[in-house]
Amino acid sequence: MKSQLEVRTRGRGKGKSSASLHSALPPESCDKKMITLSSMNRDDLVAEWKTVFGHPAPRSAQVTLLRGALAARYQQDADPSAVQKQLSRQIRYWTAHAPVMSLLPGTKLFREWKGEVHEVIVLEHGFEYGGKTYRSLTAITRQITQLGWSGPLFFGLRK
Repeated sequence: MKSQLEVRTRGRGKGKSSASLHSALPPESCDKKMITLSSMNRDDLVAEWKTVFGHPAPRSAQVTLLRGALAARYQQDADPSAVQKQLSRQIRYWTAHAPVMSLLPGTKLFREWKGEVHEVIVLEHGFEYGGKTYRSLTAITRQITQLGWSGPLFFGLRK
């Protein structure tokens, strides 16, 4: 089986980054490593973390977190597409189960931000704010705050 080389980069504050190199695992190797994880003590898990992720484990991380993160990485290395499929399933689930508030056209939403009251009018297909039409509340929220906040959350439609 071919060995694929992957580079992982993780931000470390202001401009610093750390990279680790590791090979993709064949499924049988993943199974063996998963079994080994269950018998490792914290010191062994911390050493394995450094090898796998290329940086020290969080000092306060409990054994269950270390095992879980290492197991997830082994599974990802053995079958990257399985991880993507699981993530897609979770996104579909949470999107389908997110609370939805239905707004009728003509409804006015108000939000105070930095001492100024902002008014949004719900349209048939979109929202009006400041004389312009927007497709989403999030676009309006970005305009108001200059941040990437959730529009429904900003206007109090979701908790």
